[in-house]
Amino acid sequence: MEPVTPEDPRIRLLISFVSHLKDRASSGAYSDVNRRRLVEVLERLESKLQELRYSYLPPDRVAEELSALRSELEEAANPEEPDLRWLLEYLERADRLFGREVRDEADAVLCTVCEVLSVREHPEADNLRVTTVEAGDFGRRTVVTNLEDVEEGDLMALALLPPREFMGVVSEGMFCGRADGDPGEIIEPPDRGEVRSAVMEWLEGE
Repeated sequence: MEPVTPEDPRIRLLISFVSHLKDRASSGAYSDVNRRRLVEVLERLESKLQELRYSYLPPDRVAEELSALRSELEEAANPEEPDLRWLLEYLERADRLFGREVRDEADAVLCTVCEVLSVREHPEADNLRVTTVEAGDFGRRTVVTNLEDVEEGDLMALALLPPREFMGVVSEGMFCGRADGDPGEIIEPPDRGEVRSAVMEWLEGE
């Protein structure tokens, strides 16, 4: 496979998200963590990501380097926090993410099948709904959506994007179409354009 380049959306997404986490950690947003320790770890991670971005290493080497960073972050982070859990999971699955061809920014994240377990109205927004989904090895997650026809029992394609807060409710991914298969199965997103746009929002703020 071709070496990882500075424009690789996977590295760029990580850099953008780690910068976001560092800002939040500095402001005391995360509970049950040593704030100074977490910020130090995130700063080292950010520095390493910048180094990898310009290393032109093969993808498997980059995946190894990223996986090695996980243990230090795991010691400093509270995995119950959606933000920190997402980063830990991304580093854990670096081999999967960097072991495939990247056609555009949509390939910066994984997409999986999930089953909708419950649906309720968003407490602060009439046009949003809050769902709980089961995504196999990816676990149970909260997903905020503007789709009006999502119902309990539906199988949906879930793009595993960085968590984002919608009026007080944190969404741990985005629906990007209907899906077939078993929860947790990695699939091609039915709507690549929508996933690409969501990733681009992070990259534009890099």
